[in-house]
Amino acid sequence: MRVGPKESTLVTAQSPPAHVQQSTDLCTAQVCISATVFSKDPTTIEFGIYSKISIGWLGLGMGGDPNSMAHNDLAVCWPSSSASVAVISQRNAATNGRPSAVAEAVVPFKVQPLKSGFPASTGAKVFTCTYYRPLNLTSSPIAATAASIPVIFAIGLDTVSGSEDPQTANFEMHVYTGMGTLPIVKKEGSSLDGVNTTPGGGSPNGGTDTSREELLARQKRISDMTKAHGVMMALVFLLILPIGASIPRFFGDKEHIFRWHRPVQVTGFCTALIAFILIVVATAQSPMNKDHFTTSNHALLGLVIVIAMVLQVAVGIYIFHTFNPTTHDPNHPTIPTWVHRGWGYIVLVAGFAQVHLGMKLYGAWPTGKEAIWYIYGVWVGLICCVFVFGSVFKRWRAKRVRRRGNTRGYVESDKRREDEMELQRNQRSMG
Repeated sequence: MRVGPKESTLVTAQSPPAHVQQSTDLCTAQVCISATVFSKDPTTIEFGIYSKISIGWLGLGMGGDPNSMAHNDLAVCWPSSSASVAVISQRNAATNGRPSAVAEAVVPFKVQPLKSGFPASTGAKVFTCTYYRPLNLTSSPIAATAASIPVIFAIGLDTVSGSEDPQTANFEMHVYTGMGTLPIVKKEGSSLDGVNTTPGGGSPNGGTDTSREELLARQKRISDMTKAHGVMMALVFLLILPIGASIPRFFGDKEHIFRWHRPVQVTGFCTALIAFILIVVATAQSPMNKDHFTTSNHALLGLVIVIAMVLQVAVGIYIFHTFNPTTHDPNHPTIPTWVHRGWGYIVLVAGFAQVHLGMKLYGAWPTGKEAIWYIYGVWVGLICCVFVFGSVFKRWRAKRVRRRGNTRGYVESDKRREDEMELQRNQRSMG
């Protein structure tokens, strides 16, 4: 998950440039996007991206998955080194991960310099990127009769770095993302009708840019909470709970073994509860659409697991206070014991799936091919193998013990019979 500060702290009081018609734009608290086809150039479409906050780069995608980056034709735009105009790069992404540069000799996206940069009318460090491209672009064709198109967009706060070549420049992960349906406006005339002929329209210099610093600081805090949530939940479901479940599973016949099972599982539960609270706080502070987080499979399964863990702990407490060692029969568990055991395994398996979903949600930036994915798969496979082969070994050991009568009572009884038989043989030999 990628989240940021509260929406109420983001909207500036600045007015957009004259060419931005917000009534027909797709707008959020951070950005407005427009799409226009002019009568003098009906084969070309112009996109305008107007930021309401200080940014490092702006991104707009279309032509692929309307809910993710996958297979979208991506335009990434940022201020030039002189801050007078905009620089644009064409990227694509096969999956919901880091986009790659398009290997094109001539990039079809062209910046409109007279409508890009830092408009003087805003009086603030906001940025406008206006670019045009053919309607019939192979990577993302748009019908001439289309009234709207689905788009995705993203905003990064960090300055673009690396090569001066836009196609190989580096930009850090986005802070804000969104998606929606962008209306296409048909206008008479040309793109530059009534536009000031001074490129950029102004300079961003002067004054202290505190908004970006504040946004970055808040974003870092929320990002840290998100990372802490992921790390803590991974420790709970991939280490603490498996260890706690292994103790009674493989060593339940040992005396006082449950004095270790209880604190381990309670530690896991408390850690999961803290991690759950962290992500709730981070999501509440996100300026993005909450539906992206609260209705995801990861969020829904996480809520179910937390409720299931509360019930699991409650059943465990009940068993602890009602357990009677004098009447306990390990070969015939009570109904609460069966419920506690089965429910625990369900929570454990659901936890494995939940970690995977969380990695996919948080890993929208990684490609999913990094080593951490392989480590996760190997570790979960190892846990499953330990449980399967450990259970088989435990069952084999129990049968062997029963077959050989290797219990304390049987050993003493056999020893007593051997002593009696030895005594009888000695008596006969002496008689």
